[in-house]
Amino acid sequence: MKTPTNAKLFLGRNCTFPIEKIHFKTQQVTLRESEKVYNTVSIKNVEFDLSDLTEAEIMDFQRLFIC
Repeated sequence: MKTPTNAKLFLGRNCTFPIEKIHFKTQQVTLRESEKVYNTVSIKNVEFDLSDLTEAEIMDFQRLFIC
């Protein structure tokens, strides 16, 4: 399944960072803020960049977070 590669972090400066890993089970995402700095946050604190995904891929991706 295709997933987004970037997400905007709402905590702090509202910057966009590359996604290192999406933890579907815990509904968290790890963002790479710099070469050696990673930040794992709840998906509630990010907005995924879905611009590279088709409508069908977006729907499949979003279904993974519905409880």
